[in-house]
Amino acid sequence: MQDPRMLNQRKQKSRKTISSHDQANYMRGLQEASPTLPVKTLQKIPKKGIKNDTTLYYRPQQRPRQSIEQDSTAANEYRALRRKYLELEQESCNLGNELRVAEHEITTLEDEKLQLLDELLVLEGLVDPLEAQP
Repeated sequence: MQDPRMLNQRKQKSRKTISSHDQANYMRGLQEASPTLPVKTLQKIPKKGIKNDTTLYYRPQQRPRQSIEQDSTAANEYRALRRKYLELEQESCNLGNELRVAEHEITTLEDEKLQLLDELLVLEGLVDPLEAQP
């Protein structure tokens, strides 16, 4: 078995420490590679600052009472018109159904009328019974 202190020493040797001089060179290299990015964008932004900034943008607007009353009046008018529109839509649907039923009755009555006329012609002897049946 190996001594745990020996393992810690090996890990410490394998880790490379970066001096402040190397960090400065690294930052300069980043700036030269992309001159459009300022150094500030590479730094971490604190979260507290972001939270404070968002509160500035999200504030409910204070509206005068008269404006609110006008909105509620407009909303009531809209609801009344919407209700009337839906009632008319329902009435239109009902009338459409009644029209279909009436048209079906008309075609049925016309078919009956033609059959009765054919039967009348046969009874009066104007047409031979074999010719009347298609």
